[in-house]
Amino acid sequence: MIATNPAMNNVLVVGVYLMHKLADEADPMTFFYGDGAGAAVLNTSDRPGFINAAFLADGFYHKHWGIYSGGTYEPASVESVKAGRTRVRMNERYPPEINHEGWPRLVRNLAEEGGFAVSDIDFIIFTQVRKPSIELV
Repeated sequence: MIATNPAMNNVLVVGVYLMHKLADEADPMTFFYGDGAGAAVLNTSDRPGFINAAFLADGFYHKHWGIYSGGTYEPASVESVKAGRTRVRMNERYPPEINHEGWPRLVRNLAEEGGFAVSDIDFIIFTQVRKPSIELV
């Protein structure tokens, strides 16, 4: 919007999610689902201010954790609501390798594609990652 509207010079972008509200109150894994939020102020400039971004979502472990009804694959129904398929749930823990191998690879790719060295990074904010994985990165 900033690029196409000359009257717009500053934008506050906020993203939040409240996964705990989508979980069954009796679910012992609710702590794992976590809530999150992030915000950024974007403004116009003659200089580039964005270096790079990276993410990975391949869906390989989709059966481990998710909301299994309420979308296009299985629209919500009385039966799926009663069965709890419209609530977030973890069916199986993710293997530790997901974070132990994935995060370091993601950070290396980010640096390589952004044209800087991993050692140039001063600060990384991780979401829902265990401390041993962070230490590996």
